[in-house]
Amino acid sequence: MRSISILIFIQLLSGCVSENGPTCSITDVEKDPNLKEMSFDIGFGTEYFEAFMEPDISTMSQGKHDEVVNPKFEGHAAKFFNMSPEMVELFW
Repeated sequence: MRSISILIFIQLLSGCVSENGPTCSITDVEKDPNLKEMSFDIGFGTEYFEAFMEPDISTMSQGKHDEVVNPKFEGHAAKFFNMSPEMVELFW
């Protein structure tokens, strides 16, 4: 029960779920073009899933860049949006 509450809390923080239902820009009708159907079989029949395939960098940079540069920092980052009028304290 606690993990479900945390998941709902995270979804509310991310802005993808509200009291009126989903609010994300990608809906069931509009599929992300970078999701590709893939399959696997471990002996129970073929299973299918959708996985994100990173698009070519030139499609994201209007053709200005050809090579992906990996960042030197390999840490973690998070961005939180407080959607309520109340103050929220986050501790690590």
